[in-house]
Amino acid sequence: MSIKSSPRTSFRKRVYICLSVLGSLIIFFSIALVFDGPRIRKVEFDAYKITRETNQTILMRSNQLIKALDSSQISINPDVDFSVTTTGEAIIINLKERLDYETNYSIKIKDMQSDNGRSSSYEAKIKTGNASYHYLKRNGVFSKEPTYTQKQPDQIIRGSLNGQDEVVYSAHQIVDFVMLEESLVISQVDEFNEINIIIYDEITKKSKEIMLPDKGTVQNLKVSPNEKLFGFTFSSDKQAGATNDYQQRLFVYDVVAKILVPMRGIGKEYIDAFDWKFAPDGTTIIASTWKTGVIFIDSYSKNEPIPIGSYYNIGNFSRTGSKVVLDTDEDGPIILDLIENKKIVPETQEIEGVLQYITGVKLLQNSNSTLKKTQTLSIGGGASKTAIVVSDGKSNRTIFNIKQKETDITDFGSSGNDQYVTVETSGSVSNKQHDGYPENSRPINIKTRILDMKDSKTLKTIDGFMLTWE
Repeated sequence: MSIKSSPRTSFRKRVYICLSVLGSLIIFFSIALVFDGPRIRKVEFDAYKITRETNQTILMRSNQLIKALDSSQISINPDVDFSVTTTGEAIIINLKERLDYETNYSIKIKDMQSDNGRSSSYEAKIKTGNASYHYLKRNGVFSKEPTYTQKQPDQIIRGSLNGQDEVVYSAHQIVDFVMLEESLVISQVDEFNEINIIIYDEITKKSKEIMLPDKGTVQNLKVSPNEKLFGFTFSSDKQAGATNDYQQRLFVYDVVAKILVPMRGIGKEYIDAFDWKFAPDGTTIIASTWKTGVIFIDSYSKNEPIPIGSYYNIGNFSRTGSKVVLDTDEDGPIILDLIENKKIVPETQEIEGVLQYITGVKLLQNSNSTLKKTQTLSIGGGASKTAIVVSDGKSNRTIFNIKQKETDITDFGSSGNDQYVTVETSGSVSNKQHDGYPENSRPINIKTRILDMKDSKTLKTIDGFMLTWE
């Protein structure tokens, strides 16, 4: 019997697979309960994607033709939503959700029958690998002059829950970054106070600068889920010698074609957006524009954009792209069901003597639950409290809770498989000092906690922010 995982080109993925071969991913099969029944001789899967993407498959090949199996003959523990297809000697298990990191899974097949009527049962045990991520650590502070004080360069760091952190890139002043398959896209300001965007290859350690449309500033750096596109909004700086008058003009860069293209909106006018995001399909863009409100754009098509309505900041999408979080004036953050064109206002908890407000919402990817940032105020006075709460629509459970006078939650999110929650915290609202960066300014004492979704236990605290799961 042989076990084979799909080859990958990415450094991060190759490391993961190497660790799998060395022992972090262990698969073994028990001896067939009936010796002369069908036996599994080969297993194929993508060791990297199995914890990171949905609709991954585990392909199990028998030593002889077998009769069709149905899902009742296969069990996976811990429980995972899946379907099964049998073709000839192949059993294809389609995983409809991402598996948890560093977890032992048991896959049992009962009464697997060959064409000659003989049967056997098997058990496969899988241990998935550790979670890894990148984050940004800043080491500089701007003052009002403005001058720039820096003890050491800003750093992009790769870490894992059970491993040592490693600096993978450092520069004078890092504004933002996103991750491609084996590279980082980095927005940074150089020693001459000019902003640039580079693609930094983590394997070769070489970087390539992307030609910007003018002299100016870059905001809202985003990457598509398939990592084939990234984009940003650009504003011209006349004082720096800009020849155009861009004001948050939306540009998208095609990583394969190596071209930078301005996006067009309704009436073929160029899009000036104060917020935007890629949809899960990797090509559709949702943008919140100054002129036409929120619109959907196909980055590869010349079709007219679809107007959605008057909303503001754009949150995350559900896994299928059928729902998206948007900010409104009247209701705060809402969930827009794009299929039914219906607004869903997240409900607050009814607590006697307490007023509760929802100030942020994130859609989870492996379920229909949501993460909510809530603020509670006692009607009788006292300090307000801020919390991160997970809700399935029927009940609420607090993941993280703090007093606002002590600290503040600046951002929150979850890993793609919903196993971990990340919470960015800083000093209190009244005593918060920012780093003063011209773009994407953050508190100087910002930290990120990684918590277990199930028991709310803090697993790790890092000195940095913008944690991005691989």
